[in-house]
Amino acid sequence: MREKTGKPGLVDKKNLLVHNYDLFLEKQVRLFCAAAPNIGYISSEISAKFDTLILDDLIIFAISCRRLIELCGLRSASNSFKIAPLRFDPTMKDYCFERMQKEAIGFATLCNNIIHMANFTYINDWRLIRKIARSEKMHELLNFDQNAGKMPLCFLLSDEKKNSAYYALKDIVETSVEIAEKIVETCANAGVYLELEYRVM
Repeated sequence: MREKTGKPGLVDKKNLLVHNYDLFLEKQVRLFCAAAPNIGYISSEISAKFDTLILDDLIIFAISCRRLIELCGLRSASNSFKIAPLRFDPTMKDYCFERMQKEAIGFATLCNNIIHMANFTYINDWRLIRKIARSEKMHELLNFDQNAGKMPLCFLLSDEKKNSAYYALKDIVETSVEIAEKIVETCANAGVYLELEYRVM
C-alpha cells in the first residue's frame, strides 16, 4: 500500500477528484485517437459529426483538467509545461507549420483559453486550410503544394477580441500525459488513488 503524505485535504475531495479524472481520461483518450493520422475518405455526415464531437471533447477535457489542476494546487507547475502556437512555413520539410516557441503559453492557461474561446475551428483538411488562407489573405498558403509537407491536425482558437492562434492537437495531448502524471502523484501522496488499477472494486 502506498504511503499517505502530502495534502490531507484532498481526501475530503476524493469523489470530486475521481469524477473529474475519469472525465479527463476519457476525453484524453478520444483526443489522442483524433490526433492520429487520417484514415482516408469519410462521408460528409461523419465529418460534420466528428467536428462536433471533437469540440465537445476538447471543452470537457479542458474543464476537467483545469478542475484537477486547481484541486491539486498545481497551476504553477502545470504552467511550467509550455505549448507553442503554430505558424505556417512553406520551407519546412516535415511539417508546413512551425512552432513559435517564444509565444508558447502554459498548459493551464491554454485550458482556460479553450474554455473561454469565442470561436473554434478544427483543421484536418487542406480544403479548409485554403479557405482560411483566402479569408486571411495568406497567399503563400494558397500556393503551397500540399504534397510537399505534412499538416499536423490542429485547431484555431479565437477570443472575443478576435485574437487567434493555431495549436497542434498532438502537442496538447502529449503534454496532458505529463500533467496527468503530476496530478496522479499529488493525489496518491494524499492517499487518493486515481489510477484505475488502484480503485477498490
